[in-house]
Amino acid sequence: MRSRIQYALKITALGAAASMTSALAQNAPDNAIPNADGSRTILRSQQLPEANERHARWCRLHGGVDITNDGDVTLGQKTLDAVVCRRLDPSARGFSGAYIPKSLDKNVISPDAEMEKAPFIIPQSPRMSPEQDGRLAPHSSAVVPTISVYPNNGYTTKRDTLFYPASYAIFYDFTGSPKGRVVSKIPSLGCQWSWEGLIQWNPHQVDGFTACMAPSFQAVVGTNIEACVGLWCARGEGSFVVE
Repeated sequence: MRSRIQYALKITALGAAASMTSALAQNAPDNAIPNADGSRTILRSQQLPEANERHARWCRLHGGVDITNDGDVTLGQKTLDAVVCRRLDPSARGFSGAYIPKSLDKNVISPDAEMEKAPFIIPQSPRMSPEQDGRLAPHSSAVVPTISVYPNNGYTTKRDTLFYPASYAIFYDFTGSPKGRVVSKIPSLGCQWSWEGLIQWNPHQVDGFTACMAPSFQAVVGTNIEACVGLWCARGEGSFVVE
């Protein structure tokens, strides 16, 4: 009898763990269109009102304004949620690490969540000032449009942990409000955000945040980012450690 009770308790515990994993893995409510590769796209102006309100407060908290709904946003196969902001003061250092929510059910990125920054394992690379950015053509006073990218990079997180990785791109000296795009990925985790919209400010900094699950094993995880206006692109790679 005791053996049967222990077996039943074991099955119940496994079922509870599976239910918790399933709950954590649920996407935030959205108006997304599924894509053939398992990703999903939310078209411009199609974000839900609740999401717009939450995104706006998140971006204000992080020094920006919400532009998630100003462009087409695509989320990776295992990306639970994403927010895209335009930073109001690009002279302030951006953030390309990760936040760790303390509550296990915060698969929706929320400014109300209690969270902490993931510990950095290397110093963040210093921002290049416009003067250092090589935007002036040699022997010319003409300003050349430039894109700088900052991939998600340089921190540690725990296994099986929900986390909010961040990355960003800055567009300098583009005129005429061209269409730009930013694609930031953690390929091995199916964690991705991409945004496509108009580049209307100079500089125009696009910050992206996603909600994803860390793997259940220790690893050094690679990341990448690409930002483009037409065929003019910048690319970068980074990594972080899962302990």
